[in-house]
Amino acid sequence: MKSTLFETLLSYKKKGYTYITSQCAEDWYTGYDQAVQDFHEGATDSKPNYMQWLHEYNVDVEDFVTFHNDLLVFGNKKLEKYEWEYFEINKEYDDSFKERSKLLFNEYNFNEVRYVDCLAFAIWNLDFEDESDLINDFNSISNLFANPGEWDVSFGEDCWNDSIIFNFLKPELWSDESFIFELVSSEFFSKLNKILILGEIGENLKKKEKFVQIITEMDPELCQFL
Repeated sequence: MKSTLFETLLSYKKKGYTYITSQCAEDWYTGYDQAVQDFHEGATDSKPNYMQWLHEYNVDVEDFVTFHNDLLVFGNKKLEKYEWEYFEINKEYDDSFKERSKLLFNEYNFNEVRYVDCLAFAIWNLDFEDESDLINDFNSISNLFANPGEWDVSFGEDCWNDSIIFNFLKPELWSDESFIFELVSSEFFSKLNKILILGEIGENLKKKEKFVQIITEMDPELCQFL
């Protein structure tokens, strides 16, 4: 059964809304929780509502949707109007998607906001129309990494955008030599989390001496991880 929340987010994308990540700040805006913390520390004059938050941190969007504390908040920044819909998302989880999402944030507390952000990433950036959708080839992620500044949903510099992409790969790709070779030889490989990537490579490949020799010749730094 499809998640009601996934379908709801997808409907907003189709209507032209932009998803704004409420929790993790990007270089061009502060997350909502940080904005509230700034108020309590005396850095601002009033505790912001969601619309004031969007205006104060110059989020460049008109029709927007975000998620915070079980509320799906949606509205129009220009008209300064917004509404919300309540989702008890612990009942919305698709178990497989939940488990995939948890893998991304093992250095963070896994919580509701990050789960919804992950759904939004898949819908807006990867063009998924079903929770079971997967990335099936190298070209798809190559195009994503080539244009990171054009992503509709991003979690900021410190929040593992590359890990999020890999989370949606077809699992069989991690046991596909040609895929791994394309990945390691790609122009953006040096910028990725290599420990995470090598941890995903199939054990069948790690046991192949020729395979290990080739990828370590491609990137000698991988020797320390293997």
